[in-house]
Amino acid sequence: MVPAIATVPPDDAASMLRAIGRLAEYDWVVFTSAAAVDSVFDVLDEQDGALPASIRVAAVGPATADAVRTRGAFVHAMPRTFRGEEIAAALGACARARVLVPRSDIARPETVAVLRERGALVDDVVAYRTVVAVSTVPPVDDIVRGVDAITFTSPSAVRGLAQMTREPLAGVAAGATIACIGPTTSGAARELGLGVDVEPAEHTSAALVAELDAYESRGLAREPR
Repeated sequence: MVPAIATVPPDDAASMLRAIGRLAEYDWVVFTSAAAVDSVFDVLDEQDGALPASIRVAAVGPATADAVRTRGAFVHAMPRTFRGEEIAAALGACARARVLVPRSDIARPETVAVLRERGALVDDVVAYRTVVAVSTVPPVDDIVRGVDAITFTSPSAVRGLAQMTREPLAGVAAGATIACIGPTTSGAARELGLGVDVEPAEHTSAALVAELDAYESRGLAREPR
């Protein structure tokens, strides 16, 4: 496994800390990643605090929901399709609702935009930064050329791996099956010239692995170069 991205604290945590300090004022907190869950609850743990009983929690998908439950909180809403922009529909009527969205510094804007379109009063704060991981087993180009399949679980993972290769990723990965967790990640892959072979209907890691396994079993994998 080659980590393409890593999460680190925000450069300026002031907005995040202010929001957590007045969690009781919010109607909803919307988590779009497990990393956001960890960022919020880590601060609460440091402050010997807890999520107020009055606040409702929305999670973008099963992995994020599991992260919330692991922290001892209840998930009140989750969209049917695991995309950030669908989460507003899962909240139901949210006009005038106070909503906190703790996110990555490079998160897509759709979630916040849709919530605001529906009349929610949204505080959009950077909970963590997503950075390119430093490979501990260079050169990455040779590793990528030697694999049969590459799985991507986020657009930032696609871009991160592209930054870690000396040559263009599309050329380095030309012999590998490309599997992406969902349409947003697939879009990022195609922007970099990658052909997407596998994209599960359910946008979860488990579904991605199952769909890749089925793809390989059908003998659809690319021929080695």
